[in-house]
Amino acid sequence: MTLAVGQPIELSDVQSLVNGRLSPTGVGSGLLFTVTGAPSAATGYEIVADEHLMRAYGATFDGSHDDSGAIQAIINASRTLTPAPIALPTILFRFPACGSLIANRITSGAHNISITGAGQQNTVLEMISGGAGGWQHGTQSAPATGYFQFSNAMLQDGNPHGSGSIGIEINAAPSNFPNCLTTTDFTLFKWARPMVVRNVPRGWECRNGCFFGPDYSVQQYGAIDVVSNNTGHGCFSYTFANVMTVNYFWGWRYNVAWQLEGQVFYSCRSYSGWGMVQANVSPSALGSDIADYQSPLWYFTDCDWQGYGYGYDLKNVRNVRIRGGYLISNALDNTSGSVLPPAPGDTTNTPRTRRAYVSLIDCADVVSDGLCCDFSDANGGDTSIFYTDNKTNGARFRGTSFLAATNPYTAFEYQAGGTSNRAGDFDSVFLLWPSGVQRVQDGSNNQMVQSLLRPLAGQGIHADVNENGTMTVATVAMNQVIDSNGNIAVPFPTRSNGAPFFQSPSGPTVTHDQQNALVQVGYGSQVSVTNTGFVLNFGKSSAGTQMNIPYIAKGE
Repeated sequence: MTLAVGQPIELSDVQSLVNGRLSPTGVGSGLLFTVTGAPSAATGYEIVADEHLMRAYGATFDGSHDDSGAIQAIINASRTLTPAPIALPTILFRFPACGSLIANRITSGAHNISITGAGQQNTVLEMISGGAGGWQHGTQSAPATGYFQFSNAMLQDGNPHGSGSIGIEINAAPSNFPNCLTTTDFTLFKWARPMVVRNVPRGWECRNGCFFGPDYSVQQYGAIDVVSNNTGHGCFSYTFANVMTVNYFWGWRYNVAWQLEGQVFYSCRSYSGWGMVQANVSPSALGSDIADYQSPLWYFTDCDWQGYGYGYDLKNVRNVRIRGGYLISNALDNTSGSVLPPAPGDTTNTPRTRRAYVSLIDCADVVSDGLCCDFSDANGGDTSIFYTDNKTNGARFRGTSFLAATNPYTAFEYQAGGTSNRAGDFDSVFLLWPSGVQRVQDGSNNQMVQSLLRPLAGQGIHADVNENGTMTVATVAMNQVIDSNGNIAVPFPTRSNGAPFFQSPSGPTVTHDQQNALVQVGYGSQVSVTNTGFVLNFGKSSAGTQMNIPYIAKGE
């Protein structure tokens, strides 16, 4: 049998044993195939492990007899199944439409693995109830040096309540660079912990995936647990498109002690769990020289969350973009439990007192644009739709629509204590909002709170703020009376708690006029301007005169 370098080896025809092109050697319960006359160089050869080859190794594909032994035997023998031994063999598993029982966790690592089925409803690889796991590619002590691809198949836990094991576990070596993980058109079904991905350095493409956990319970893991904790190359460029998670504590849970960057989500959804995405970036391994590391580039486009706690729970990330999407919370019940999970990175495991659709802790450069937030939790008085801590800077919430049928805590909560950070809400639309609930809770009274300013129009005050923090207040101070010293002190409107809107102690720039004086008086001159108001002087001879003072105040 003559093979050209680079030609795939089709080992599907067991009848080739008869004509002597392949010679069999017994290996376990299956057969080890070696190629006679193999060339000395084997670059470019792949092992096509199709239905025929797997059956030759003992697979039955009847859903009741174990097939994992046959699959593992092919992996173990892979270096001798090529025309000549190679360090990193490529195995292309091609599963038919079938049920395939997995009694033992399949392991690989120093291999390139590609698994393709005949459709995720047609090819079902089912681990036995109580099994140790589905497929492990690399271990933490011996990480994988080859890529892993899984597509057009379902991997299922045979226990409908979840066995507690991991469906797919990836432990990648730092040197494993080029697009070493691909998962497309697949389902992971009934797993307590469907997928754990550690230290995949370059390029995970995940498309058209479904992670569906056991019914009527919230599994205490992420559907996708991502870990970056080695001190080699960082993890970059993961893309998720049309991926859905159901019944998991988190849809995506990131634990990052080393560099991780470039997480992009398109039309992803997470239902019936606590949260959609939690990013815990705690760069302990980076060293004191870059201890302030923030993970950049987190993009979410048209994503959808319905759950008990947090849509986006982010810590130490920057360059965050939330474009569109829909968020709605569930009422806490027996399924979810009533204790709120601790904040990301909280080693004391202290429960939080507040839930939030979007929670930002020590983040920077965050833009949410066009997000739709519905709220109907009758017991949701502990919920802030947006929460921004006092270390988060440059957070801008634009064009958010709110429809609240019951009472949340607030729409925008800005933690007290932030003296230099800047955050703000702009062009919000309150389709339905309870009259007794403050739209904004600004702990230090220093953020860009447009949702507090614009409702003042109902009081005859036109007020606004832009993203530079410049505030404008235009109104008429009615029925002002000149005092005995010839002055009128005009107060600026205040926040609901009595604090001033303007922050600069020197006050804004004020342009004023005067009207409806019952007697003729001179034009008042500005004596002083502060952040709480301004004083005009008309001379003592005008004392007692009443008038209206229209004005425009502009400043920070």
